[in-house]
Amino acid sequence: GGPDPFGSSAIHSWMAVSAVAFIMLRSMAMVLMAAERSRNQLTELAHHDPLTGALNRGGLAQHLPALASQPVSLLIIDIDHFKQLNDRHGHAAGDDMLRLFASVSRGIMRSDDLLARQGGDEFLAVLKNASREDAVAIAERIRLAFAAA
Repeated sequence: GGPDPFGSSAIHSWMAVSAVAFIMLRSMAMVLMAAERSRNQLTELAHHDPLTGALNRGGLAQHLPALASQPVSLLIIDIDHFKQLNDRHGHAAGDDMLRLFASVSRGIMRSDDLLARQGGDEFLAVLKNASREDAVAIAERIRLAFAAA
């Protein structure tokens, strides 16, 4: 007889090959998962304002085709005296104000509504299936809540 294919050294060789294959497959899976996370983060950055988390212009543009087939109300929002706040207290205070505004607005807006930052202190709130009265009421609630914050 020749060498035993199921002998001790053959089993150790198979175990070593299996361990290396497992480590390689696990490493590949980890790389693929990291790549997917990175892709998701890039998509998030491409469609959202990193300061406020609101949609940016590109993110809002992604929603436009779906919005074209339903009634919407649009709030065009500019924060009063924002430039003076920035000039007097610095950009960090202005950034805090923008984050606060976005947070307050999202807390009041309905889950289907969209908040987009257009730049500076300008925001758009897209209110899906909102009547004029609904839009005015939501705008007033945002204004009062932000003034009280």
